[in-house]
Amino acid sequence: MIFTAINVGTNSTKALFVRINDAGWEELSRELEVTGLGEGLASGCLSEAAMVRTEQAIMKLVEQGKKLGSSSFWLTGTQALRQAANSQEFQRRLAQRNLKLQILTGDQEAALSFAGITSNFSGSTPILAFDLGAGSLELMAGQNKLDKAVSLPLGAGLLTENFFNSDPPAPAERQALENYIADILKEYTFPGYKLLIGVGGTVTVLCQLALSQREYSRDFHGEKLAYSTVLRLYREISSLSLNQRTSLPGLENPRRAKIAVAGVGVVKKLMEIYQAPELIVSEAGILDGMIEAVCAGEQLADHRIRTVLTEREILI
Repeated sequence: MIFTAINVGTNSTKALFVRINDAGWEELSRELEVTGLGEGLASGCLSEAAMVRTEQAIMKLVEQGKKLGSSSFWLTGTQALRQAANSQEFQRRLAQRNLKLQILTGDQEAALSFAGITSNFSGSTPILAFDLGAGSLELMAGQNKLDKAVSLPLGAGLLTENFFNSDPPAPAERQALENYIADILKEYTFPGYKLLIGVGGTVTVLCQLALSQREYSRDFHGEKLAYSTVLRLYREISSLSLNQRTSLPGLENPRRAKIAVAGVGVVKKLMEIYQAPELIVSEAGILDGMIEAVCAGEQLADHRIRTVLTEREILI
């Protein structure tokens, strides 16, 4: 069976196309569209322009799935859709196209992200994983299974809108941002973890910047980023205007470049607060977790994923 998983994030819409068989699943293709669904969400609602371009991107990905022979689709949404007062309007638009959009809770999103990350990192070492999106930050701790998770309002796009008014961000704005991040993170402790693993667009961009590599590669998976490297890159991009940042590897898209400073600021404070000398890059996340959940079905031990499976609607 060919299966398509699509996740609608605050800044990007991603799809994973796979072939599922008795032995597990085989990746056919991955796609990403920077759609900026959460742009202007400080108003409390999704804008018309953001909904239109995200809907168009979803339909493009659905058509790609059909061309690959996909017989089933699972479409999920995260923080921007949890937050927006008019998210039901966006769901209604997709329903008119015979697409069911499931808006995940923060708990469900964390569970699926952790399932995706740990499917690619074997071993019994306790880990602290994070999934940094434009709308939220999920922190997840566990050893083979998820023991503790929290979803926090520390998304790169959300923070950019709330803290930055200057271009480049003024030192006082950056300091206010860092203080805010630290105040929130200090409320959550994760004792005993040995590895810090990160997933999300900001982490991928950090890897591209560190390696001076413009083209995205799945080979980034497993790369290590030292705290000193993250600190250096944060200082460098913080001093650049939006236009200057778009000349850097991984930041060619203005929507991604706009939120990069806040995103890297979150990663920097994470490493400081949790005293992590290095970060391991994961290119497997929520989409992989969605596929793992479908393959494992009710055999999954995590009640959060069982809840997701119970609530989801697969389109045939």
